[in-house]
Amino acid sequence: MRNRLLAGVAVGTVLLAGGCGGGTTVTAPEPTTPPIASGSPPPLPDESATPSFEPDDVEPRSGPETEFVSQTGRGTLQVVEFAWHEQGADAEAVPPEKSYLVLKLKITCADGECYHNPAAFRVDSGDGEVTFTGGRDGYGPLLGSGTLDTDDEVEGIVSFDLTQSEATLQFLDEFDDVAGGVEIPE
Repeated sequence: MRNRLLAGVAVGTVLLAGGCGGGTTVTAPEPTTPPIASGSPPPLPDESATPSFEPDDVEPRSGPETEFVSQTGRGTLQVVEFAWHEQGADAEAVPPEKSYLVLKLKITCADGECYHNPAAFRVDSGDGEVTFTGGRDGYGPLLGSGTLDTDDEVEGIVSFDLTQSEATLQFLDEFDDVAGGVEIPE
């Protein structure tokens, strides 16, 4: 019985391997290799065609400090440093329409709760055309948003696109009322 079973398996294998009809034979394509280049290699891209980014060589200056009073607290706004820039911080930054006023600010809450948000700052330069950059200039780290408790402080960058001139930085409270302001020299 065992021999008959083995013989049946062998016959079935022969039929499958040999085929029972007009089967189609498929052959794999020959692998191709790229042609060997003769002569000199192609030139490398010209790196001098795209000028490299050169950051502004501007030394930041120390700024003023003022006390502010808001609806919910009082504290100190300090311009740790500021600088006027003719371009963004890196090659990916959006170029300014006029120039960037970049301010590193420190807010310290002396009493109560003190609200902070980069959009709570505006610049009065007299021309009425001030744009808060929202970080598109590449300068950072940006000032965050939140609320400070008594003795808490926060630092960060806010930037504006405007014509370089004397200006007043105004700090708005949570109700968009001016809580304090500092003069920024040209």
